Amino acid sequence: MPTKTGVAASLDLEAGAVWAFTRFATTGLRRRSLIGEFNKLRLSLGRFLVLGLEFQLAGDVLAHGGRAQLH
Repeated sequence: MPTKTGVAASLDLEAGAVWAFTRFATTGLRRRSLIGEFNKLRLSLGRFLVLGLEFQLAGDVLAHGGRAQLH
């Protein structure tokens, strides 16, 4: 069963991907050159990815109570 933080991470990653694709498509329709905007879009998508990974990490820490799981 997925945890709340896992669901939040998934939603964040999906929202970031949709936002970045939409922004990329609309910028492409308005301008012929995407080189300048491409780096801005990559950084924005990276922020969404980092936030999603932080949710995943928080979910793991909460699920294990801060105890290390060594195999």
